[in-house]
Amino acid sequence: MISKHSNNGKLPLVLLHGWGVNSGVWDKLFDDLSQWFDVICLDIPGFGCNQAQLPQPFDLDSLSERLAPLCPPGSIVVGWSLGGLIACNMALKFNHDIRSVCLVASSPKFLAEDDWLGIKAEVLDAFSQQLVVDIDKTVARFLAIQAMGSETARKDIAELKHAVMAHPVAAPQALSGGLDILRDSDLRLALETLKLPLRGIYGRLDTLVPLQSIERMAQRLDDFEYGVVHKASHAPFMSHKDEFIEQLLKFYRHWL
Repeated sequence: MISKHSNNGKLPLVLLHGWGVNSGVWDKLFDDLSQWFDVICLDIPGFGCNQAQLPQPFDLDSLSERLAPLCPPGSIVVGWSLGGLIACNMALKFNHDIRSVCLVASSPKFLAEDDWLGIKAEVLDAFSQQLVVDIDKTVARFLAIQAMGSETARKDIAELKHAVMAHPVAAPQALSGGLDILRDSDLRLALETLKLPLRGIYGRLDTLVPLQSIERMAQRLDDFEYGVVHKASHAPFMSHKDEFIEQLLKFYRHWL
C-alpha cells in the first residue's frame, strides 16, 4: 500500500522500510527528496497502514509480487534492510521496468555463516522466541540494536520508535514472517544476474550488515557501487540525513 506519494511528475523514487517499522521512518526525508524525485513510500504487507489480508505464504516472493505493481516504470527502488531484499527480488522476478535498486544497510544474505559475516542465527532465533512472549519489547530491542555504534544512538532509537508508534502496529504474522525471510534468504548468486545498476549506502559502524560482506559482494558484481557513512550504524538515512541524501544524489543526479 502507498502510504505517502509526492506525485510531482519527477523521476519516481520508491522507498521500502525494514523489519519491525513502517514507511514513517522516511518522513524526515520526504520533503527533501521531493525536491528531486517523485517520492513514493510503501508499507510492506502487515506493517504500518498495509493491514489488508497478508499474502500466503508470507515469504520473499509473495511480498515482492504484492509490492512490485506499485512501483511505476523507471523507478529507483530504495530498500532499507529487509526492504532491500524485497527491492532486489522485485527487480529480479516481478518488475523488470525498475531502473535501479539502491540498498540501504541491506545485504543479499543477512544470516552469518562460516564464509559470510552477518547476524548470528542464535540472535534471530531469540527474537523469534521473544515475539511469542512480548511483541512490543522484542521490536524495541531490535530497534536499539539497529542504532548500536552510532554517535547519535539514543536519538536514532527515539526517532525509530516514534515512526513505529505513529502508524498501526505490525501484525504478529508479519513480524515472525519477516524474521524468517531475514534468516532464510540468500540472493548472492541471483544478484549476479541482475540487469540494472545496483547501488548501496552503508554505515561503517553497522553490526547487522558488516562492510566486509559488502566488499565481498562488490567483487562479484559488475554494476554495483556503494558509499559509506563513516559515523553511522544501521540507519544512516536517519542519523546522518544530509550525508545520506548527498550520496543518493551522487548516484542518480545524472538521471534528474
